[in-house]
Amino acid sequence: MYEELYKTAILYNADFVKSDFDVFTTLDEGERIYLRYSSDKYTSARYNCIFSSEDYRSAVNSIDVYIWSGIYKKVFLEEHQIYFQETPGAAFQDCGFRYQVALYVKRGFFLNKSLYRYRRDNAGSSAYNKQCVLFNLSECKNLLKIVKKKRITDSSVWEFLAREIAVIAHRPYVELLEWNEPAEGTREALEEFHSILKKFMNLHLLRQDNLPSGMWMPIRIFVDNQEFYECYSRLEAEIMVNSIKIFLKKISSKNQVILFGSGFVGQCAYCLLRINKINNIVSFADNDRSKWGQVYGKCSIESPEKLVKEYPDAYYLITNRNYSKEIHEQLLGYGIAEGNIETYDQTTFPIACTNIFMKIGAGSEE
Repeated sequence: MYEELYKTAILYNADFVKSDFDVFTTLDEGERIYLRYSSDKYTSARYNCIFSSEDYRSAVNSIDVYIWSGIYKKVFLEEHQIYFQETPGAAFQDCGFRYQVALYVKRGFFLNKSLYRYRRDNAGSSAYNKQCVLFNLSECKNLLKIVKKKRITDSSVWEFLAREIAVIAHRPYVELLEWNEPAEGTREALEEFHSILKKFMNLHLLRQDNLPSGMWMPIRIFVDNQEFYECYSRLEAEIMVNSIKIFLKKISSKNQVILFGSGFVGQCAYCLLRINKINNIVSFADNDRSKWGQVYGKCSIESPEKLVKEYPDAYYLITNRNYSKEIHEQLLGYGIAEGNIETYDQTTFPIACTNIFMKIGAGSEE
């Protein structure tokens, strides 16, 4: 990994070079599942081109989220005095670091390759820490302190910081509510975030036009009515969890399940089901002949015609969203009952699919 990143960094005289990565988890019986995290799918990053600080500021969605999938030029970090904040537990320190990089980078580069593997089955990982809101607040306050100390007055920089801090204040909290109760002190941390965002909004640095799609309403609620925001956030988390619970209960009740589509969405569905101890998946179906005979996880990929004959009463979960209507008609043409066909509409975000604390299967009391 580092050899390839280094060669690229030298070739393009880059301030940093990063790759994609594979999120992975190991199930109880030893099966290991990998899901590709692609930068161009989940961020505003693009492959094989140069990114500058101006690009970071103009992108509504974050360009960079994780710091450990790349390497940085030492001279660049030293010149701009970019350091990690020294905090207990070393948790969520990449937050402040990546934004310092975003303020000064002139030549950032993203490779269209997965060179890193990110473990998700370590319960002690800081990613699962219930104090995430407190850690993020500490990073944001330190970042604002650094920017003020350097006397940065560019409005585009402050708009960038306002947007990113708003996202950090909201999303981790809702995600935490999906699987656990927040740590002591979280409410006080949210109140500090509220004060920061309210000031940004009053200065017109935080606006609807510079927030990611769907973020304006929760941020407005956060700033205008904290009590209602608490209800809103818990309801959002509850709706998401209940949706997955209903889905998992239905799938677990089937004797045989076939995932129709062995691409990325099919892999996400497989991971979500297997991590919740649903073991009735018998195979993947795929119309792509070149994939027949290949294996993902513990399931082979076979032709639809073969599987219809072998498992005439199976339940088909369509995981090829681009051709879901065509596949639905194809299955009906094979004689599969309408009630035995469903299109997968749950999460396809690798981090969510591999959350080990999101074990909410039909047999779970969680």
